[in-house]
Amino acid sequence: MAKSKAKTKPVTSRDVAKRAGVSQATVSLAMRGSDQVSQKRIEQIRELAREMGYFPRAAGQMLRNRKTGYVGLIMAAKDPEMAVSSGFMGPVMAQVVRTFSENQTPYLVEFHHHDTAEQHLPRQVASGMVDGILVVGDVGKQVTHALSQKADFPWVSIGEPSDYCVLNDATHAVDQAVEKIYNLGHRRIAYAGGPNIYQEHRESRAGFEKCVKPYKLKQMAKDWVRSFDEEDRSQDFANHVYQWCRTVLGRKHRPTAILCRSDAIARTAVFAAASMDITLPRDLSVISWGSATRIAQSYPCIDTMIFNTEAIVSSAMDLLSKRMKHTVIKPQTIRIPMLISEGMTVGPCP
Repeated sequence: MAKSKAKTKPVTSRDVAKRAGVSQATVSLAMRGSDQVSQKRIEQIRELAREMGYFPRAAGQMLRNRKTGYVGLIMAAKDPEMAVSSGFMGPVMAQVVRTFSENQTPYLVEFHHHDTAEQHLPRQVASGMVDGILVVGDVGKQVTHALSQKADFPWVSIGEPSDYCVLNDATHAVDQAVEKIYNLGHRRIAYAGGPNIYQEHRESRAGFEKCVKPYKLKQMAKDWVRSFDEEDRSQDFANHVYQWCRTVLGRKHRPTAILCRSDAIARTAVFAAASMDITLPRDLSVISWGSATRIAQSYPCIDTMIFNTEAIVSSAMDLLSKRMKHTVIKPQTIRIPMLISEGMTVGPCP
């Protein structure tokens, strides 16, 4: 099985130290705001870290004087299987649990899907079982409203907008993907996205549509840009994607590349192309969004925009830590750049 080769690696404290001309220990002290480093030096190192895209690991102890001693994790899924199978939530949950374990932070995990038939609040929210919560995904307006009403209760969302949230930089990721295949000569590019009820899927589609004019992309048919919504998922998601791929690829003037907003869509596109004797990447290029783990589990290895899970979780936990310490901070939306992983499905325009 071919292994993916990351084009961009996460920045480390060693990289920041080298650029700043200081030791790694000094970088660590500066990021923690230690009084062992001057305020001027702290500001210089933190500014450089932001420019380089360095996201330090969360502190080992999130709060000393907690009421319950527990931090909550609410996953927007009906059950553990649904969370683990998600290309985004699965890796995020694994990284959060790993970090909690490394830091010896007691935690509680709960699953709550936004369209669940049971209209109730998660126990963590309703009964005050935890001192702070990380919310991953869309848990529904009822839950986010209840959390927002608790003015002094610290919580941070991952993947969905809120006053304090960490999101993938979806718009920039789309631009990176389009630029990658544009530089290989592609102009006839189709886009297959996920449910528009989710913020990042809306941003991704809007980002692609904004790329059409500056990159002079040729849109031969309206259905070259398609979002597969919730009703598609509830019926036969893979079949709907497959039939769409067969339709757009079966025309005389077909796309030479497809941007797929999830690994499930990308794998289906690869299968549809193979069923039509279309060879990748000679006849068609496919680029996906997903996790490094999913890439390693598929063949052919699909060129992918990878979620920077470690940076996402580290930033979210750092933000939650500050809120749990009752540090007065303004609402923040932190956008994490995605990484490009090269595979076997992108090549020059035929």
